Amino acid sequence: MLRSICVLPALWLLTVQPVLAIEDLDPRFSGDGIAVIDQGDDWPVITCPAAGGKRLLVNRTGESAITTSRLLDNGQLDPQFGVAGTAVAAVSTFPSWRYTPALCRDDGSVWIVSEVPGNGDDRNLRVFAIDANGALQTAFGGAPGGLVNIDLDQSRPDLSNIEFPRAMIAMPDGGALIVGHVRVTTIGRDRPFVVKLSAQGAVQRIAFPEPAGLSESIRASAAAVGPGGGIWVVGDGYASGNRAYRMYIDPKNYAVVRTEISDDSASNVGVSSGVLLRSGVMVVAGTQTPVVGEPAQPRLFVFRANSNSFTMLPMPNPLPGTAGAGLQVQADGNGATLVAVPPDRVVLAMGVDSFANGDRVRDAGIYVGRAIIGDSIAEDRVDTAFGIGGRDGLSVPSGDPSCSGQTNRQEHAHVGLWDQRPLILGRIFGRCSPDSQDDILLLRLAPADVLLRNGFE
Repeated sequence: MLRSICVLPALWLLTVQPVLAIEDLDPRFSGDGIAVIDQGDDWPVITCPAAGGKRLLVNRTGESAITTSRLLDNGQLDPQFGVAGTAVAAVSTFPSWRYTPALCRDDGSVWIVSEVPGNGDDRNLRVFAIDANGALQTAFGGAPGGLVNIDLDQSRPDLSNIEFPRAMIAMPDGGALIVGHVRVTTIGRDRPFVVKLSAQGAVQRIAFPEPAGLSESIRASAAAVGPGGGIWVVGDGYASGNRAYRMYIDPKNYAVVRTEISDDSASNVGVSSGVLLRSGVMVVAGTQTPVVGEPAQPRLFVFRANSNSFTMLPMPNPLPGTAGAGLQVQADGNGATLVAVPPDRVVLAMGVDSFANGDRVRDAGIYVGRAIIGDSIAEDRVDTAFGIGGRDGLSVPSGDPSCSGQTNRQEHAHVGLWDQRPLILGRIFGRCSPDSQDDILLLRLAPADVLLRNGFE
């Protein structure tokens, strides 16, 4: 069901007053499953496991720093971490940070990739690592200061300065793989790229695999390691409508072995992040717009070793203030993320937009859906035991006069798993005109086996 909250006066760790009860939230976390943290002008990046059952919260601060906090199981900041629970690492970054893929590492560190300025109007990729204490790993990648700069233009001369890193995954050798897309100047369209990093963060390979059978802009948004070590890269491109694709890439030479393109029933789609649920089964988040100009609907793409399929999830619930204002709602797939809840469930989190006259109006809520992915396509289904018919949501109505009774701007960033409990990360704004007074928002759900017993532990 939809949850509405209001933000109390600013404190270091804010609390929220629930208006509608939601049994899917974990009451062990901050009393009602929700924590709001005021860390100034921060944009949330990721949460990662920390020692002792705690959790790292990693944010970027403006254009100049990465801020790391450590959370206790109850949602409070750990006062034993950094200064008053927070550590700051100075890292020069690009102002937009349109995409900031990050990877939780087994040693407790966090690898992050962002877009940064190069020479003149050029833009490059920068990869760096934050250790378990929130400090910059200065030996990372063998680069000066631990900042690994990647100039894709040097590997392919027809590229522009528009680069989009979209995902970073762990590789079997301890390294990592970055996937994304970059603008090609000769055609004015995007094409995929992959960058392989060693276990120490050094660049080992840059490649530009291109799926066959697609045209216009072709974007790469997710990746996984398939059976036998082959690399799966998933994204979307045009073929009589925008469709999802999967490329099989040989890990030895990074050549495209083959490409699969979704069928006609899966056109007009956008693809976001993905997760490997179990060996040979990759689930990818996205949206579909069945009719151009109508609201986008959340969906899951399921890629098995020799098949691909999709599962439609229910539309988001109406948001506070939208119906009275003549607004619809739609799923915002650009920042959608997934977390695997073994053995057979995935939780999808994404933004919700208010929508009118064929266009989005503003970021207005967070959508959560859950699905069961079985041993075969016939067993894939929406998990109707979750929320209302398989989906849940949160929105923050504001009493601030600048909002005119509408929802605040609120954005989704990441979903992780904390002791089998999905942890959703985003941010909310206290004011609407202009959007300001933003805070970090954390929601922790009860584990799946608890929710199947109607929310009672």
